[in-house]
Amino acid sequence: MRARLALLVTRWGPGWPSFIALYLLTLAHNPSFDFILVGDTPPASRSGLPLPLPSNVRFVHIPLDTLRQRLRETTRGVLTNAPSLGKQGLFFGGGGRGQDAKTNDFKPLFGEAFADVLRNYEWWGYIQEDMILGNLSHFVRPALLDNADVITPNTGSPRHLRANGAFMVFRNVASVNRLWRMSRDAVKMLNTTEYLIFDDWWGQLDNLAR
Repeated sequence: MRARLALLVTRWGPGWPSFIALYLLTLAHNPSFDFILVGDTPPASRSGLPLPLPSNVRFVHIPLDTLRQRLRETTRGVLTNAPSLGKQGLFFGGGGRGQDAKTNDFKPLFGEAFADVLRNYEWWGYIQEDMILGNLSHFVRPALLDNADVITPNTGSPRHLRANGAFMVFRNVASVNRLWRMSRDAVKMLNTTEYLIFDDWWGQLDNLAR
């Protein structure tokens, strides 16, 4: 039987937040969910020692070069040559945030890009690495999972759905994981190293919700 739901927590470039130990504690207090930390370095203490991970948390080492290759394979057929996936200037985007800024644009692609990591789950999602969590089970309930394909906290109304870069959940099936391909701005997003807010409702692009 496939596990119910896994949430990706991605981090490239600078190290994890200084409060990462507290963050991991909040993940541990959500035992109904699996959390998969993805990045180039595992969470460490201020002294540099690796932090022990809760039983529902695991780290998957995917350096930027590997991420770039996964994204190339994912976007094959959509884009033939994306500067943002090239060797020079990789992922240095807007906002002055450094290497991890541009990777936010790719969050809607993660269902395809990390298909091997997520294959044992019915649902997958992403959650930001700077959010201290309460009890997610109060919100992501079985009845909701059984009757939806995409879950976002920024619904507004059924006619004004909003993508959310901090937290989204998707049914792990090809038709949902490929929704990003319907955006008329997908090629534009892939053709620049600038962070264009493809993952969030306040961006100007034709994103997932639109």
